[in-house]
Amino acid sequence: MNPIHPFDDASFWAGSPLWSGQGWVDFGPISRLDFLTPVSRLQGDPTLSELAMHRFFQGLALGALLGTISCEHTGNGPSTDFGVVTNGTFDATIDGTAWHAADRVIVSEPAGTSLILDASSKTYVMKLTMANITGFGSATFSLVASPTNGNSALLTSPNGKWSTANAGGNGTINLTSLSSSRAVGTFVFDAPPTPGSGSTAATHVTGTFDVRF
Repeated sequence: MNPIHPFDDASFWAGSPLWSGQGWVDFGPISRLDFLTPVSRLQGDPTLSELAMHRFFQGLALGALLGTISCEHTGNGPSTDFGVVTNGTFDATIDGTAWHAADRVIVSEPAGTSLILDASSKTYVMKLTMANITGFGSATFSLVASPTNGNSALLTSPNGKWSTANAGGNGTINLTSLSSSRAVGTFVFDAPPTPGSGSTAATHVTGTFDVRF
């Protein structure tokens, strides 16, 4: 009997390309999961060659799957950070550079009368505080610095800290929709640097959010 493949039993490779001595022979399409089949499910007693090649193709298939997963959520274009928010979206432009929060945006409602959004990534942490929530629906919150204003926007990075609560801070948070499980809105603010934080110039920020909680 003339072997059609250098690795033992050709039936093991049914559904995959085989070497016929003249070239590769295609035995039909295969699924990318074909080579993820546990060795215990192989028919008969597999030879050492079969085991080795099975493990080899398992590695190829798993590598392809992981490669696909790792590429699904990448960004492109100029940006300080690209991330994936697991409970919605939280995007901003910081001094002209795109920024995207990552992981989960933390939503808190102290005493049920205010709404606080904490968004972060490897480069920035942003905190939006909306005080005096009166109920579901829409509302506008001024960020003009004032001792009596409970609304604020805070931005922190390894290089500094900025807050609309500092003298000269201003801006607006527009809460376009608020329900018992979702908050949607936009924001724009100019935040002066916090003294002693390392930052020396004010920062200009615009952005949007749509988060579930």
